Amino acid sequence: MSAVISFANGDFGFVLTDRATYSTDGVVRQIGRKVTVVKPLPFAIACRGDKAMGDAFRSKIREGVLQFGIDAFLEIFERWLDGARIDPALRAATSGAKTVEVVMNGWSPKRGAFHFVFKTDEVDADGSAYRLITPDNIHLGVPLSVEPKACDFEMPLPGEKPMAWAIRTGADMMEFFRRQLGVSHYDSEASSFYAVGGGVDLTIITPDGAHTETLRTWPDRVGEKITHAA
Repeated sequence: MSAVISFANGDFGFVLTDRATYSTDGVVRQIGRKVTVVKPLPFAIACRGDKAMGDAFRSKIREGVLQFGIDAFLEIFERWLDGARIDPALRAATSGAKTVEVVMNGWSPKRGAFHFVFKTDEVDADGSAYRLITPDNIHLGVPLSVEPKACDFEMPLPGEKPMAWAIRTGADMMEFFRRQLGVSHYDSEASSFYAVGGGVDLTIITPDGAHTETLRTWPDRVGEKITHAA
């Protein structure tokens, strides 16, 4: 996946994802939804990086959340992941020099709105991997070496509710990153390319649950590179 923007505060959260999957040279391979909503719970999972690896993690995390519940799953996450990595499908998907960034966004009575991130290419000093990171209110998983300042985005209007703000400005947030050149997750020496495409999906998470809607589509085509002016 090329871009994930996650927000969590109070009783509200959202995840913005683009819709294009591409090869390491920037050619679009598939266009479609790249976020998993764990119905009926207020929980969503999105990934960026290797598609097969991300799909495998989204599937296994969904199973874990449904089995244990949101809070219990997060409390045992690291132990659960040690066991999940033994699973043949996940082990096959995670073999080789592939990386993925996983974003989990949800709500629970204990935590309120929350989001957590882990990256498979980050290992702690004691050798443990996939450590959960708690971002600030906004997490930017984007194809840039330098993250833009918050002022690059339009902030909520006075009195504007978070959901209305996300719907009004979400597509423009992703449009900003669509215009930026990115590089392959696997080959930092490769030529840069435009890496946000297909369209923009917005997943809203509230105490009532989670749902996804498409805010914008772009005329990118499978088999061709993304052009930001498309």
